[in-house]
Amino acid sequence: MDLHLTEHPPRRVSARVYRKSANWSRGNKIIGLVSSNVLQDPPDRFDLRLVWSPPRPLRTGLLERTLGPPDGKSATGDNGWVIEGGVLEYRSDQTETPYLLFSSPAYIRDPLDFLEAANLPHLPSLESVSRYLERNTSEPSLRRTEEGGFESRTFHPANGVSIAVYSGIRPHGAAYLAGLTISIAGGQGTPVNAAGFLPILRDLEVPTPEQLLAAAIGARVPSASTVVDPRTDSFAVYQNFALALTQPPKGDAPGTSLTLWRRIESPRSLCEHLRPDLERCSSRPH
Repeated sequence: MDLHLTEHPPRRVSARVYRKSANWSRGNKIIGLVSSNVLQDPPDRFDLRLVWSPPRPLRTGLLERTLGPPDGKSATGDNGWVIEGGVLEYRSDQTETPYLLFSSPAYIRDPLDFLEAANLPHLPSLESVSRYLERNTSEPSLRRTEEGGFESRTFHPANGVSIAVYSGIRPHGAAYLAGLTISIAGGQGTPVNAAGFLPILRDLEVPTPEQLLAAAIGARVPSASTVVDPRTDSFAVYQNFALALTQPPKGDAPGTSLTLWRRIESPRSLCEHLRPDLERCSSRPH
């Protein structure tokens, strides 16, 4: 309001996307606000992008002095702050034109779906997991390219156990651990002892393994007597993690798989059960 922004009519971006915008200019300097799809999205579900020209990074420490330390990192590797249930991101890591993006509380719902919290446990390093598996595996791992640009390597450290390691590449070229799938073989239709996943999670140095497994199976405390129902799949979140306990497709070797991913970038096959309202998690057009 203080800048007396000039509002512009909704702009057609595609056949089904309209964005409202407004800007303020003085000389060659411009500050602009651009909304999300105002004609399709509910009024309380929106994002608002703040841009400026000439484009340049914000002064170092400006947001920290204004908002305090970042609450976490987004999937793009940028800093983010939780503001009254919404999330403000400073998008600068993978763009030549830095900008601020605020997503409303109704869109966010749970900030941990968008920001990997700095003060909560994270996956171990890719180096430590790969080193352990290479040291404890006799046969070479299998490599595959996965959806979203991730790479997977599958190890077989013990009879009846396989571990798929999913890795991504950060903007500056460093590889990191994005997810794990631990599969334990079992007879067709035979319950798998859930506690069998615990020593594997501990060997891989995955944090809070008991709590993660409890969230995945929907039990308070997994024990030697806790079994997994072989007829159903379950999906859950716990802090920075997205989890799935699944049975293999028909025709594959019987058993049970525990999948553990960074929550902010879990693949569609997992997050479609957790956040189907998000475009990245749904196969339906939004």
